[in-house]
Amino acid sequence: TLAIVSLPVVAQKEQDLIKAVIEKETQSFFRVDRKGWEESWLKTPYAYWSYSDSTGTSYVEGWDQLNKTFDDYFKTAKPNQARITNEWVEVRVYGNGAYA
Repeated sequence: TLAIVSLPVVAQKEQDLIKAVIEKETQSFFRVDRKGWEESWLKTPYAYWSYSDSTGTSYVEGWDQLNKTFDDYFKTAKPNQARITNEWVEVRVYGNGAYA
């Protein structure tokens, strides 16, 4: 049996999987589902989370720090059924990483 898959098809499947992980992480966060949220992250020193709003930009680097940063949130927050709309402007895949 010979299977030939074009690179664009493989790349699209990879991007779809990346989007699914991001969506799971977001849903788990708002539902205060720590297990689901943790399953969405690689436990590496290069795990990276950031956001920007009207007060500035914040970031956390490394799984240990990220997990510690959100510890209080998962202990005290109430589930939120917020509707999140993702606008996938660009998804980049490179080696072991991705940017979306």
